[in-house]
Amino acid sequence: MTEKKRFRVDPACFGVPRLDEGWIYAVRTGNLVKVGKTTDPKRRLLGEANTWCPHGLDQILAKPFWNIRKAEYSLHAALAEHWHRGEWHKFDDPQQLAFFIDAFDEFKNEEDERDLNSVNFMYTNYAEAIRMQCEHRMTLPAWRACRGDPWRSTRPTILEQIRMQCGADRSPIVSNEQLSSC
Repeated sequence: MTEKKRFRVDPACFGVPRLDEGWIYAVRTGNLVKVGKTTDPKRRLLGEANTWCPHGLDQILAKPFWNIRKAEYSLHAALAEHWHRGEWHKFDDPQQLAFFIDAFDEFKNEEDERDLNSVNFMYTNYAEAIRMQCEHRMTLPAWRACRGDPWRSTRPTILEQIRMQCGADRSPIVSNEQLSSC
């Protein structure tokens, strides 16, 4: 009987170095999700996890990745809109919660799939959140404060600058005539 060889992804071909080996986890209790990293998922998730949450955990997911610090940071930046406290994120919309959990659960569980998970992670929308955060030169705490919407914090400043340039009064709305004269 011939053995089928499985296709193996070489992460180096995609610019993913085999560094910082570990696991990214998402644990859920109700509509709260904690995202973190570990190098020992059994100890962290089966031993310590119950001390984080007095009500027990509804779901525990752990996936193997390379570059876990970068991957965890990317997830925190992407989930800024839902940030609650520390590494916890609160999803008020059950569909958004299901979308995140289902998407995260699509990554493979087996340790020998670390290469594939790390390459596939690059093709998620998490990278877009990091790009925007970097473009706006915001730290993770500042990014969380604006809930991943930098215009939320800069919009008033920009409108005030426009009003001053146009000589508009202090009214909250700048008329089209005032803007067209600028």
